[in-house]
This record gives sequence, C-alpha cells and structure tokens, in this order.
Amino acid sequence: MFKHVLHISRLSSVLVLFLVLASCNMPGARVEKVAGELPPPPAGAWIDAPLFGAEAPPGTPIKVIGHVDPSVGQAMLYINGVNSGLPSAPILNKKPPAYEWEWIPGQPGIYDLRVGGAGGPLSSFVRVTISGEMPFSAEFWADQTTLKFGECTSIHWKTENALHVQLQGVEVKPQGDLGICPQQDEMHVLQVQYKDNHGEELRINITVLVDTPTPTTTLTATPTLTPTRTSYVPPVVTTIVPPYVPPVVTTIVPPYVPPVATTIVPPPPDTTPPPAPNGLLPCGSSRSKPTLVMASPTNLSWYPVKDASGISQYKIVLTNINAKQISELYTSSTSYSVNVQISTYLWQVSAQDGAGNWGPSSQQCYFYYDVVQ
Repeated sequence: MFKHVLHISRLSSVLVLFLVLASCNMPGARVEKVAGELPPPPAGAWIDAPLFGAEAPPGTPIKVIGHVDPSVGQAMLYINGVNSGLPSAPILNKKPPAYEWEWIPGQPGIYDLRVGGAGGPLSSFVRVTISGEMPFSAEFWADQTTLKFGECTSIHWKTENALHVQLQGVEVKPQGDLGICPQQDEMHVLQVQYKDNHGEELRINITVLVDTPTPTTTLTATPTLTPTRTSYVPPVVTTIVPPYVPPVVTTIVPPYVPPVATTIVPPPPDTTPPPAPNGLLPCGSSRSKPTLVMASPTNLSWYPVKDASGISQYKIVLTNINAKQISELYTSSTSYSVNVQISTYLWQVSAQDGAGNWGPSSQQCYFYYDVVQ
C-alpha cells in the first residue's frame, strides 16, 4: 500500500514539472514572431465618384476620383476592362492616397469604370451610362465690322466639341480672340471640324472706310465786253430856213454780249492696272507645305481689290498638279467654289478694272484635298 502511494506521488511531481517546463517554452517574443509571419492584408482600391448608375450626354467631362494603394504601382483608370491611358493627378492630403482623372466620353453607350495599379487588384466597377446626342456649336464675331482707316478691332470665336479649329488656315485653340488693325477690307474665315468628323466654315467681313478726294471742275473765264453808249444829239433847227426840218433821231443799238460758257475738262483715261489681290485662302506657302482642305467643292476666297475705275471681274488660274490640268475661271465675286479631286493644287487670282486693265497675279498658293476618315 505504501509503495502505491509513493508511486502516485512521483507521477504527480513529474506532471507538475512538465507543466512548468511547457509554460516556459511560450514567451511573449514567440507570439510576436508568429504574428509577424502572417501575410499582410490585401491592398485596397475603390471609386468615390462618379456614383454607380450615373448618366451624362456625350462630350461632357466626367471627373473620376478613386483610391489606389501606392504599393501596387502607378494608379490607372480602366474603362470596359481596358487601360484608358489617361494621366492621374494625385489629390494632396488624402489618406489613403486618392487620385483624379478627367474622362470625356465620345460616343453613347454603357461604360464600366475601375481603378487600380499594375501590380494589384482592381476596384469594383462603377457603371456609367452615356446617352443623348453630342452638342456641336461654333460662334465667330467681331466687336466692330466697319472701321475708319487706322482704327482697330478684335475678333472672337468659341466652339463646342471641336476636333480641329483653323483661323485663316492656321490651327488655333477651340476658344480665343485676336486683335486686328486692317489697312483695307478683309475677310476672316474660321474652319471647324467636329469630333464626329463633320465641319463648317464661318466668315466675318471687315470694311475699312477710306476718304476719297472729290473731283474738281476747271472753269475757263470768258472776257466780258463792256457796252458803249452814244450820246443823244438834239435836232438842229434852222429858223432862217422856212421849210420844216424834222428832228434827227439817233437810235442806240446795244452791242452783242455772248453768253458765259463753262468748260468742263474730262479726266484723262485710266491706264493704271489694279493691284494684285491678297489674303488668299486656302494658301500653303509651297508645294511641299500645302494647306489641307477637307471638303469638295472647296471655297477659294481673297480680299477685294480697290481701283479708281472699279473692279469688273477676277480671273482664277487653277492647276491640278497631279493631273497636269490648268483651268481659268472668272467671277465678279471675291470667292469661288470649285470641285476638286484628291490631289495637290496651285492657284492664283488677278483683277480687271472697269477700264479694262488687267492687274498682276497674286502670290502662288498651294492646297491639298483628301478625304478625312
């Protein structure tokens, strides 16, 4: 009996020693090491704006605001599963980091937007519906269209959803203004090509008033004759002679005075030709740098020419360089619409005054017509 009790006592001591040793094998440092070996939480990405189900018409700028953890790489905007390539602008003092994109949808449809990085997960998608028609408009105006010689004015333009805007054949911003001080009548042309590839052309005519001298009339003086008057001679009465002598009567005849004639000297005939036209559009400076036109028929235009005898007509010499064809066209206007083919063209214009004098040709202008897809 005593031996059994001693054996149980020894077993209890061994058990207590085991429990003490087991407790010594689990320090706090071991807990921290196990926690440090756990995988990090997944990086986050989500969209704050626009909201799911948002709607907008085509061409309306949409601001996309999203959060992307910088550990997954550069923040990107995906549209219908494809990287948009739009630049991201970081929003300062935002935690977690936030970014902003400006997206301008061009066509109606349903678009799913997601944000994320190249090395991490993408956010849940936000669905945006683009519906309706894209608005297109263009305005072109001047502060004053009639000026005195030496005065200045400003021209302005404003477009909506334009792809290309050209003023006098030079690419300009969709909205702007320009100050001008014309020395003669001018025509300014604004060409607009919209994002759906249709286009239009707007014009402003600026008139410059120039003082014209009044013609003078030369009068030739005619000498005036002074009339002479004969004094009256009373009759001679002879009382000695008995016969009656009638009185002698003198008749006074006034001299003939011719009328005063006014002689108008006609001006000499006009033999001076008019100047060469300028302000041609479209006008590239050389064959290697022609101006691109996007419509047929194409409108050729230039500034009006002034001459003392007036302008009776203009002659256009149009050369199709590729086909080696030369055409002569006549008009009394300062513009002419001509059908063109896909080719490079050279053209010049000259003016004829009312006296029949032909002036010199304008500068050589080049343009190229092609179908823009």
